[in-house]
Amino acid sequence: MQVMSEEAMGEVWDATSGRPGTKTCPRCGEVLFDDMDVCYGCLYDFGRDPRASLLGDTFADLEEPDGLTCETELESTRSLAGAKLPSSRWDTLGIWVRGSEMDVILSVGETPLFVGRDESCDLVLHSNAVSRRHLVLAKVSSGLRVDDLGSTNPALFEGRPIRDSIIMKRGDTVSVCGVLLTFLG
Repeated sequence: MQVMSEEAMGEVWDATSGRPGTKTCPRCGEVLFDDMDVCYGCLYDFGRDPRASLLGDTFADLEEPDGLTCETELESTRSLAGAKLPSSRWDTLGIWVRGSEMDVILSVGETPLFVGRDESCDLVLHSNAVSRRHLVLAKVSSGLRVDDLGSTNPALFEGRPIRDSIIMKRGDTVSVCGVLLTFLG
């Protein structure tokens, strides 16, 4: 019987921890293996140069209908430095829910929020991959406690399945079958 080495199996191992090497997605914060080129959480492409413009160096090559022109002078843009901005979604104690069909913020109160496919849940996710009662979110003094309710496809925190419970800190994200729940603290 031939035994393959870890290197031959294509896994990159971190010699200090004995675990596969990881990296963090700059867009959604998902922890991924080093050899992944695309984030499975938000589809961020690590192979694309983030400094490269999607529109090219200038707008001159764009065709404008009916002779309209595109003003691109930076001097005409007002600065918001020091301006009093209205209260934003980031000031709210809640959960930012992002999915292919939604982008909403739910307030976190004193009562726990149930997440699942069942209509009785506080956050209903319409996907067969989501369990009827998938998980529960409860505010605690140290952050937000997330308890798995025996889901078939466990939610992921930092790329790992939540088996029992975790405590989320401000900015932490949990993925429930592709729907991202970020704690706004």
